[in-house]
Amino acid sequence: MADEETPLGRIVEYLAEEGYRPSDGDDRGVGLTHGDVNLRVSVDPGDPEFFAISALIGPYEVDDRPTCLEVASELASIKKVLKAAVDGQMVRLSSEFVVPDVDAFLKVLRRGIRQTSHGVDWYVRRFQERKEASEGEAAGTQRSVS
Repeated sequence: MADEETPLGRIVEYLAEEGYRPSDGDDRGVGLTHGDVNLRVSVDPGDPEFFAISALIGPYEVDDRPTCLEVASELASIKKVLKAAVDGQMVRLSSEFVVPDVDAFLKVLRRGIRQTSHGVDWYVRRFQERKEASEGEAAGTQRSVS
């Protein structure tokens, strides 16, 4: 685990005190689970004011990429602080914070964890809705062509 004197060490200590079970990480981040969502809390050693909470969603089929991009764009336009990036067959959803120091980040960490976890749930649900709608449209088109 990280040294308790480092920002990451402070984050690991906070997560443990709050009842999370932080997993072994590296010098840039640590894993945890919120509900059924696996998250990673990251620091950037080159930027002491930057912190992120992220999750990977997928893998998706190559044919699903347009839907992934549409849902990622929709998420970014309506959810506070959250962003989604499609990379290959995976989607990285993250909440990113620029704050003065680790103490400021610890004040919003619990909310950031909830926000990111709920964002994953929203993304997966919205993706399924879009996919089902497009499959229904495709089936309707095939029927009307026959």
